[in-house]
Amino acid sequence: MTPNKIKELEVFYKQFSMRNYKKGEMLIRADDDPLGIFCLKKGYVRQYTISKTGFELTLHIVRPISYFPMVWAVNGTPNVYFFEALTEVEVGRAPREQVVDFIKNKPIYDKCQG
Repeated sequence: MTPNKIKELEVFYKQFSMRNYKKGEMLIRADDDPLGIFCLKKGYVRQYTISKTGFELTLHIVRPISYFPMVWAVNGTPNVYFFEALTEVEVGRAPREQVVDFIKNKPIYDKCQG
């Protein structure tokens, strides 16, 4: 992402409060209805699921600057993943509708990982 696009993202998320999580804290639990879309500003977050046999399966390591959970945001699919802070993290959290509108108006952001 270009510096200008990152700045636009920062300006967008400044209208919402930033949140900090410690290593090991859960940002979103599986089967919970997320309270909004997170934008990871600092740190790393692990997206994982638990297999039928009880093993944790890491699916993705979310890094700055990324949005999550995007599948839930875009098509309303229920969230079935855990999102846990791997390090100390700083995130913004914005209402789903506002983030989707923002992304639709800024095609470069659809390349963010989620």
